Amino acid sequence: MRYGLVLGGYSLTKIVSSPLVGHASDVYGRKPLLVVMLVGSGVCLAVTAQTTSVEGLIAARMVTGVFASNGALLTAILYEAYPSSAVRMLSLLETCWKVAYFAAPAILYALADWPPSTPLVLAAALFFIAALLATGLRVGDQPASKGKAAVSAPFDQEAPPATRAFGDAMRTSLAHPLVLALIVAGIVSPTKDMAPLMASKFGSGPAEVSATSTVKYLVSLGVTISPMAANVAKTYPVRQVILGGLVVQGILFCIYPLAPTLWAFYALHAVAAVVAAVSDPIEIAYVSSLATKDTLGAFIGVTHSIKGITRFSSTLLGAMLSGSAVEAPFYIGGAGLAAKGMLVAALGR
Repeated sequence: MRYGLVLGGYSLTKIVSSPLVGHASDVYGRKPLLVVMLVGSGVCLAVTAQTTSVEGLIAARMVTGVFASNGALLTAILYEAYPSSAVRMLSLLETCWKVAYFAAPAILYALADWPPSTPLVLAAALFFIAALLATGLRVGDQPASKGKAAVSAPFDQEAPPATRAFGDAMRTSLAHPLVLALIVAGIVSPTKDMAPLMASKFGSGPAEVSATSTVKYLVSLGVTISPMAANVAKTYPVRQVILGGLVVQGILFCIYPLAPTLWAFYALHAVAAVVAAVSDPIEIAYVSSLATKDTLGAFIGVTHSIKGITRFSSTLLGAMLSGSAVEAPFYIGGAGLAAKGMLVAALGR
């Protein structure tokens, strides 16, 4: 359980902080908040590297989660700066994440003989470098009321009227039935960090778990680099694409426990990665298009809180069921993904 809290505590504080950070970026500008998030993450990782107890590690991870909204801010920046090609730009953002995830296991392997704190110190240094680079961004300086307003050009929808106060921003975001439905789906859908459960089923160790993630990111990397998602968004009805992508992923999740070998699981995971690489940027752009003109940051912050809810439930459930009923999370997660797709199709506009 304490291992689950080490991983899940980060998501728990992210759930709370993301809407607050998003709203602050609407008021003060995205770039200043992005720099704060990056510097804060670097400081937290440097402190974590000096932690000597599990309790201290849990606390450090929870504080780090407060500064975990850089993804939401980058999404808002790209959506505002490139409204007519939002899906393509968000696909490239996904590419950046996947390059990092793909490189991380190799870096950890290279540092295997170094002190355990070395990867954390290296990560902290990289965050500080990223913060320095973020200061040179030419977008995201102005608050939403003064800068370029969020538009819903990717899907030709009319944005709702604007609002400014944080309470109003939250009520506006949470009033949309799709957002409420996605929150419920996030709570009941353990769909993250399930690779360790499958590895434990086959008696595999950390190397096989790392290989599972590597296969996933390597396959999806090729898709996100290509303009496939943008072309699909232009060719087919958006809600149907999101529905299809989530239903297919849900079916694959339910099939995962039936895989006879770890290699079969790798193959299924690769197929799911391709589907997610196409549908995820489209889903992010579509949900972002539901935001009001000057509450885009708060709205995207809420959607990132939903991701935190899903990851938190996945981590705790995975920790509790590791080595026992490994099939249950996959069946629950598969049903949740399919239900989420149906909600998008039914409640979107």
